[in-house]
Amino acid sequence: MKTARRIALCAVALATTVTATSCAESKRDENGGGDGGTFVYATSSDPTSLDPAFTTDIATGLVAGQVFEGLTGVKPGSVEVEPRLATAWEASEDGLTYTFDLREGVTFQDGTPFDAKAVCFNFDRWYHLPKTAQSANFAYYYGYFFHGFATGPTAGDAMYASCTPASEHQAVLKLKQPFAALPDVLTMPQFAMQSPTALEEYQDDSAANPNTTAYSTAHPVGTGPFSFVSWERGKQVVLKKYADYWGDKAKVDRVVIMPMPDQKERVSALRNGEVNAANSISPTDVAPLEKDGFAVETRTPFTLAFVGFNQKRKPLDDIRVRQAIAHAVDREALLRSTLPEGTIEANQFLPKGMQGWAEDVPEYAYDPEKAKALIEEAGVTGQKVELNYQSGGGNECLPAPEDTLNLLRKQIEATGLVVDPVAIPRAEYSDRIYGTDDHGIEMSCWIGQVNVADSFLGLGFGFPSPEWGFDDPKLYDDLAAAQRVPDAAQQGEVYAGLSKRIMELLPGVPFASAPSAIGLDPKVSGFRSSPIGQEMFNTVSLG
Repeated sequence: MKTARRIALCAVALATTVTATSCAESKRDENGGGDGGTFVYATSSDPTSLDPAFTTDIATGLVAGQVFEGLTGVKPGSVEVEPRLATAWEASEDGLTYTFDLREGVTFQDGTPFDAKAVCFNFDRWYHLPKTAQSANFAYYYGYFFHGFATGPTAGDAMYASCTPASEHQAVLKLKQPFAALPDVLTMPQFAMQSPTALEEYQDDSAANPNTTAYSTAHPVGTGPFSFVSWERGKQVVLKKYADYWGDKAKVDRVVIMPMPDQKERVSALRNGEVNAANSISPTDVAPLEKDGFAVETRTPFTLAFVGFNQKRKPLDDIRVRQAIAHAVDREALLRSTLPEGTIEANQFLPKGMQGWAEDVPEYAYDPEKAKALIEEAGVTGQKVELNYQSGGGNECLPAPEDTLNLLRKQIEATGLVVDPVAIPRAEYSDRIYGTDDHGIEMSCWIGQVNVADSFLGLGFGFPSPEWGFDDPKLYDDLAAAQRVPDAAQQGEVYAGLSKRIMELLPGVPFASAPSAIGLDPKVSGFRSSPIGQEMFNTVSLG
């Protein structure tokens, strides 16, 4: 998932308003030992909605992961697919039919049975979304992975054909094109199963903004280990234990997820006992926290930090300038000086080890003299270039962005270019970078959400985008064709070739796959980090 991309409140009231102070008191007073109590988690941003079908942000996915579940899921601590609401699945030889065997004895949190009819209701809902909801601002991931909807400009490209309940606990999904990555893609929060009853009563998919409906703000219903209580926008989301959950029931009674955009604020809240855990802490805070008895969980890197070029802006349209900047970036210095221990050097737009990662991509070794010569050859020595970055503190893949930016600036300026750093507020970054030409070089990062090469290469380069400012119809067609390769191993080889081509075109310079760290109160046990930032809280205990 790309950071910050296409990145009536609190209708259900608490008997007592939960604030940071009252949560801290609850933690100290109620969690003397054993199960129960309230787990308070500080994260870097607020959800955009409670209906994950219409969102792409990590914060919404974190909340959704507690309330909802998909047919498939990922194994704890990994990105490997495993059964969840489907106990097994089988694809036909031509890749056009998937048969899902469903878990029995599961109910949604409103008492609605989870069965094949509910599964087909969800697939049919996504397919039949009205044109207003098909926008990249809403059903972006469905539109991308399934190519189109029943109506609208993409109808002719739609991959979905039908969903049929073969029996109460078996659903048959038919496609118009092979989709080898389907089981992996269905692990994403956007494809979680939602209660048909609640959707019909509270959701209005035809609303001008489906993220502001009664369902999306106050009535989400899934099958997960926690059910929704309230959302006070900008302050907290409150969840409670779902007693009839089919799997491992939650050990805590409640979860409070609190947005704290500032890293220092999150660490301070952890130290002061206001929260039990703090997401995305700075690398410089790790050792002091551990020294003072706090635990630190580190996510396995599944991210990609890069410098990107908007080729609509001169001189970035000149391949020599892009090559110069590539040769100016000293990855080793960036890893050593500004990124946390465990960071892996990146040389392509895929995390190392992912499907499609290529051994022999074009390399742009650190060579400041060559970089300077290329800038002189291009005739742009002394020309000013913008270096855009997201202000407001670190995140899961750039934990100390200002430190990284300052070093990158020095490296690029060594070529003879003049760098003008431009901070873009977090709330505006997505619209500015992905929706306009009003940016130059960007320092950005992607957070992987699913172990599918297309989620990086296709989502990044499979269509014209203001982010990059170039047009390559052949690349777009080849990335689309790669999606339809029915064999996963063969598909990986195809993506490896595409990864090499992209680095020849050089739309940007990947430099790191960084882990991120979560600080934990010493009383917390059972917490497991997730490479994709989708931790599950039903295993957490306090005491």
